[in-house]
Amino acid sequence: MQIGTVLLVLIIIGIVVLVLSKLSPKLVAKQRRLFYRRRFRSLANVADQEADKILDRQVARLKQKFPGRKTDWYFEKALYDLERDRRA
Repeated sequence: MQIGTVLLVLIIIGIVVLVLSKLSPKLVAKQRRLFYRRRFRSLANVADQEADKILDRQVARLKQKFPGRKTDWYFEKALYDLERDRRA
């Protein structure tokens, strides 16, 4: 192989790695939120669409009450609150 071809392959590999490293956290966060939604649906004992609406409203309320937290925190808090209320 010529040096130019090797250099081109290395540049392409570098670009692919860079793109994947930028996308990976977004994909992981999306998967986590999907997990939270599924967990909430299983605990809510209502239709999936209704559970999603309830979760969205709860997250919106939590964002108003506790501004500046990470998005995952709001989902985890909503799940915690639902699980706590189910035990009571």
